[in-house]
Order: sequence, then structure tokens, then C-alpha cells
Amino acid sequence: RYMPRGNRRSSLKVDKDDSATILDPRLRFFKESAEHVAKQYGEEVVSCVADEDSNIKYLEVPDLSLQWCLGRKGFALGRILYVMGFEGSGKTSFSLWIASIAQKAGGIVAIVETEQASSSEHMKYYLEDTNSVRIFHPETIEDALKITNDTLDLFQKIDPENLMPKVIILDSIAGSSDERNEDPDTVGQQKIGGFSKVLKDFTNVIKNKLKKTNT
Repeated sequence: RYMPRGNRRSSLKVDKDDSATILDPRLRFFKESAEHVAKQYGEEVVSCVADEDSNIKYLEVPDLSLQWCLGRKGFALGRILYVMGFEGSGKTSFSLWIASIAQKAGGIVAIVETEQASSSEHMKYYLEDTNSVRIFHPETIEDALKITNDTLDLFQKIDPENLMPKVIILDSIAGSSDERNEDPDTVGQQKIGGFSKVLKDFTNVIKNKLKKTNT
């Protein structure tokens, strides 16, 4: 898992005792492995289990079974969560439920809806305040990703201290159309893997913004 060097808390504690005097092989490995890696790559790349996730903020969930599945007390802010399933299996409802938790925590919610099938009645079942949720309706996946990126920039502007949890729902990847499909001259000419490349490039662009804005 990637962590910016400045954010990782190093637990490297190297004393002046000779490693050879440590009799327990486990403790000796713990000490010498840290010394070896830190010498080549820097202390900031070394940590122990006790320090992992120590700098991550969470959108806590009340459901104990979901906490058990996640292995955490909630969803880690600053991460991308892919929700996959068959049509009608509850992907949108689950996403709206996450958004409602963010609202209850005093956070911000935005929805980038590419399927042109949003329902205000559906959203009212989950969202506490539908009047404070902005919905965007781009025609292509490229526009959807640009709007998502711009929204992250706005999050940083209006909450520079990153005090509020934020959720952006992109609904959905599978239901999106790319620019080639919208152009009569290039319809049906998508390259194999082209869609995945768009998402990969986009992920590389926004991953730091997600962490900085607690989204």
C-alpha cells in the first residue's frame, strides 16, 4: 500500500546495542531488518504493525457485521471503493447509505451520475438532506472523471483544513459511455483495454487529492 513519505509514522527504534547480543531470533530480525531497509531507503519507509493505519481517518459505520468484513471501524477516508454486483443488486443503494453516514457526520456529498437514471424518491430513503447534495449528469466517462477531479479541488478550497468527511459517488462506471461512442465517426471503435487505461490514469491523478481532502 502506498503512503506518502511525509505521512508515514516511522516506528524505527534503533539502539546502539549490537544485534549479535540479541538472543531471540524474532527480535533480532525485527531490529536488523529495520536497520537494513532504513539505511538504503530511509526511516520513513519502515513501520511496525502497531503504527499501521495510525494516520488514517475513518467514516465510521454502525453495522458490526460490516465492520467485521472491513476489518476496521468503517471506511477509510482518502480511498477509492469499487462497488460491484449484478443489475439491481443494491450498488446505488449501498453507495447512498455510505453518503448518508457522511451527512450524519457533518460531511459533504456529491453524486456524478452517468446513467441518467437517478431518482429523488430513491435518494430520500437514504439521504437526510437531499437539498444539500449536488448531482452532476455528464454524458461521457471522460467528463465524469473531469467533474470528479474538479469537485476534489473545490473540496480543498472550501475545507482547507480537511475537517469534514466527504463522499463522491460515481454511478456508474459500467453504465458510462466514452467519447468515441458519442462521436458518430468513431462509434464502435473502442480499443481493447482503453476504458481501463482511462480509469488507471484518472486514479493516478486523484489519489493524492482523495487523501488530502478526506474523500
